[in-house]
Amino acid sequence: MLRRCGPGARRPCPPAAPATVLAGYDGSAGRSALRWLERQAAPADRLGARCEVVEPAGRLVMLDRPGRVARAVLEAGVREPGQRLA
Repeated sequence: MLRRCGPGARRPCPPAAPATVLAGYDGSAGRSALRWLERQAAPADRLGARCEVVEPAGRLVMLDRPGRVARAVLEAGVREPGQRLA
């Protein structure tokens, strides 16, 4: 059984593994595309993870930009928080 941890809980959470949320973006300025990016940034904030926008890409970033996904995985523990992929 999992127990709650973190703010408002009885105990702190253990140190988290490095995490990055990759959000596919087609480059459009439409409302739905911008809302999509906001929805991807929210879980990244909750996880304390970086949110990287991958452009051009659709929702299936791993199919559209597999090299970018592989690079994000390999560099996850190397980069400082807030540092962007080139």
